[in-house]
Amino acid sequence: DIAMNIFKKFSSRVEDPTVSLTYLAAEHADGLKQLASEESLGSSVHFMNALSGESMIDCINRSSVVIGTSLNSNTGRAIQEAMACAKPVVVFNNGGISDLITHMENGILVEPGDTDSFTDALELLYYNPELRDELGRKARETIIEKRSWDIRIQKELSVYGQIMSFDS
Repeated sequence: DIAMNIFKKFSSRVEDPTVSLTYLAAEHADGLKQLASEESLGSSVHFMNALSGESMIDCINRSSVVIGTSLNSNTGRAIQEAMACAKPVVVFNNGGISDLITHMENGILVEPGDTDSFTDALELLYYNPELRDELGRKARETIIEKRSWDIRIQKELSVYGQIMSFDS
């Protein structure tokens, strides 16, 4: 698994026994659990079943950084929720995520599959808590500006208004 590979590299660099990796929505993670055990990461890797609402927000708020390692798209709910919670995100740059995240402004974008650069980004954030805070703050501002419910409702109302004007 890509995330576990990155975590293994990262944890060996920082040599901090308190760092951990948490997988969300890991109901069917038997293979990942076995891999964590084989890689001697068992106590540092945690698996959470699907979370919703306050449980997901609590999990995100306990995190220092949230990562998106999908090779297809990192525009999902967890990344946007992390940004809304003012958490810095490190994601592979795919699936249109660069429409939301500007590299080193409100998150860190890494070329898809480049696990060494991804590990470098995590190490950068680990040693720079001020940067973590700044990226997280700007991530939250971005979500409020671009993805808030008020913005979404206004866009939908605008579409409905255009449709209604077209029929007239």
